[in-house]
Amino acid sequence: MTAQHTSGSPVPPPPHLSREARAILSDADDHLSDLADYRTARETINRIADTRCELVRTQGVQFDVDAVDANGVRAYWITSPPQDDSERVILYAHGGGYVAGEAARVIEHPLRMGRAAGRPVLSVEYRRAPEHPWPAAFEDCLTAHCWLVEQGYTPGRIAWTGLSAGGGIVLAMGLAARQRGIPMPGAIYGMSPWADLTLSGDSYRTNAPYDHVMGSTDMERLAGMYAGTADRREPTISPIYGDPRGLPPTLVDAGSREMLLSDALIWAQRARDAGADVTLDVWDGLWHGFHNAQEIPEAHQVTDRAAAFFRAHTVGGAAG
Repeated sequence: MTAQHTSGSPVPPPPHLSREARAILSDADDHLSDLADYRTARETINRIADTRCELVRTQGVQFDVDAVDANGVRAYWITSPPQDDSERVILYAHGGGYVAGEAARVIEHPLRMGRAAGRPVLSVEYRRAPEHPWPAAFEDCLTAHCWLVEQGYTPGRIAWTGLSAGGGIVLAMGLAARQRGIPMPGAIYGMSPWADLTLSGDSYRTNAPYDHVMGSTDMERLAGMYAGTADRREPTISPIYGDPRGLPPTLVDAGSREMLLSDALIWAQRARDAGADVTLDVWDGLWHGFHNAQEIPEAHQVTDRAAAFFRAHTVGGAAG
């Protein structure tokens, strides 16, 4: 599926959005181009991430980024003075269509989440496609979770979160952890999760003209880079095909103008039907991965909501 994208939004942004969000939608052109052109996408995402990190520094925010070997998986502790809860932690999986993004450079978003929740963040440098297709990414993140438990963190005081591909990763991790008997985290939060690499949802077609982030991406090619020769209906590739029973409290969200909206809707409905504790938020008028856009108030609102969710569900012991 090759999306068709036109410069700018074909529909005016809703008036209830912030001035900053409306300006982005009104002037939007595709920021990432085709993610399936993964070499160019890597350069673009790294440049955007570096700019966002530098803005945080110019604002005088003090923070540290420290590399660690998590049982053979490279990861980074992202900490700052407000993140003083030594008993609770967030495991973060960055976005980038499984082919782009680097934990060493995607700093602003996990830092913001950790500061809002008052706890450190472990951001995982998972292996990327096409050099390392499924199951490398989610296995690396699951290994990092097990390492956190070995370091003494109570599983129920760990929260998993990920954006876009990272959102798909944390949902897949839950399915795999339950099947393997790995202790569950206290909470899972998937932001604009890519949870269906079969691309079956209606929004892949209806929202393509409105999604200035993903609208130019050849989603079929991108999905193939990650899945390789595996069946894309495998639940740890496309979590919407998994059995969500037994998962910890899970929050999923998406913007109403993004191509991946159906992934969040379908996963949440199936999870509810299975009796899972799931919260679904659809942010009207917003785009894929708006959580990353530190310049819009809505990004800070969704971060505060996530922090409250983590505080509510990571207070006790083992979750499973």
